[in-house]
Amino acid sequence: MAKLIELLIVLIKEYRLSVMASIPITIILMHKLPHWVNEIAETTMIFFSCLIILIVIEKIYKKYNHYRNIKKAFRLLTPQEKAVLKLYISQETNSLSLDIMDAVLAGLVIKGFIVKSTKMSYSTHFGHTIQPWAWEYMQKHKDYFTGSVRISV
Repeated sequence: MAKLIELLIVLIKEYRLSVMASIPITIILMHKLPHWVNEIAETTMIFFSCLIILIVIEKIYKKYNHYRNIKKAFRLLTPQEKAVLKLYISQETNSLSLDIMDAVLAGLVIKGFIVKSTKMSYSTHFGHTIQPWAWEYMQKHKDYFTGSVRISV
């Protein structure tokens, strides 16, 4: 038990672990308490440590699952949809004026890749902005859009 206290104090001093700052004080006070109280305190500390680990694992899983869904969404794009998204990359912008009468563009809006950013226009061309998650993925995977051919713009 004394070695555990020393280890925790070293961890706090060396690594400035703010989450564990109250644990050494609790452990030191536990020496003066009855044995059954110490067992309850140790069990509680183990429980909350496990809870923190589970929360961290859940966050990692959610981030991985989100990335996997993005990857799947890009994998299911048609060559025409890739070509529209390639316009954003080639012009190095996250917003373009595109024709709302285009069915491919409408499909990308429905799938959530891009959104119409303006409500007024003097023609059929409206401003469309690419979603931040799609823009980030496209910047990292520019080679994915090579070979996508647009038949009509």
